[in-house]
Amino acid sequence: MSNIIGMYSQQNIGHKPGVDYPNVAGWPAGYVPIAVHTVALPLDYVGQPFFPCKRRDILWKMALNSTEMQEFINSKHVSLT
Repeated sequence: MSNIIGMYSQQNIGHKPGVDYPNVAGWPAGYVPIAVHTVALPLDYVGQPFFPCKRRDILWKMALNSTEMQEFINSKHVSLT
């Protein structure tokens, strides 16, 4: 879930390199990794975006059929090939 990595980086609040996070070149200073696991993967409907969900499927079909989406898909700036 790399899309949330920026939410957990804090500078100069007492975290120690080599203790709280790896002291290696390239590691973001002050970034302390936080596990985002909830439950076993087959049951993880929170942290797994492609978990089977009928409601999501219904909403996605509605979005695909919306005027806005159709205009976007059919615009000259979009290539679906």
